[in-house]
Amino acid sequence: MIDLRRKLYPEPDGYRTEDENKRILQQFADRFSTGELLFEAPWVVRMTQRMSKSLARKGYPPYWTAIRDRREIERWNPRFRYIENVPFTSLFAKIPVRVYRVTYRLMNTFPASRDNYRMFRFSF
Repeated sequence: MIDLRRKLYPEPDGYRTEDENKRILQQFADRFSTGELLFEAPWVVRMTQRMSKSLARKGYPPYWTAIRDRREIERWNPRFRYIENVPFTSLFAKIPVRVYRVTYRLMNTFPASRDNYRMFRFSF
């Protein structure tokens, strides 16, 4: 699996720490009076979190960039308000290419595939 990940995604220079993520989000809130933030929650993140001990034995750092609970973002900055989270597959009607639209629609009917990749929306 790790070899596949390396083929699909370039090796990062290092993962962002929670403090770095907090700082970046604070900079957004300081710079803009209002806005909306979108976060992806892919299956890779959940799988990486579940496999953290195994990955650590292979020399990978902990995966700190993913949040486990949407309320974390609200705790980081009281201006951030949770709006919703939606599965990407539920947006199938907006896909212009028929074969992809049909694929996403089919994926949306099964909870295992529908819930594996979600988008979280916050306003501030």
